Amino acid sequence: MRPQLDNLKSIRLSLDVSQSEMAKLLNISVRAVQSYEQGWRPLPAHVQCKAAMMLFLTWRKDQKRVVPCWELRGCSDDSKRECSAFRLNAGDFCWLLADACCRGQKLKNWEARVARCSKCDAMGRWLKGA
Repeated sequence: MRPQLDNLKSIRLSLDVSQSEMAKLLNISVRAVQSYEQGWRPLPAHVQCKAAMMLFLTWRKDQKRVVPCWELRGCSDDSKRECSAFRLNAGDFCWLLADACCRGQKLKNWEARVARCSKCDAMGRWLKGA
């Protein structure tokens, strides 16, 4: 099952951790985890980002070589010069970097990045493997 980044329970189940363990990993209360999972409170961007990073790190530990996003996407030299992921040689962290520039378009906030990046192979490859 592919986890949904806007669904903390699906992320937690993909990581195979209890609500208590998830709370410790996210540095939040168990009650907050329960509230997010039940939909009583919206999942804040900073919690969603941390949970996504845990999924990514779980996937990344088994990878020999990760093809950088600019190779996956066939970015032009002009696009690469504008992109912080390219400048930092962080082609598997493009989805996390606030200043990353995908095909010439900067994504202003976390929600916009998740909406766009989760449809891209750069992020989708580890979401599928999580």
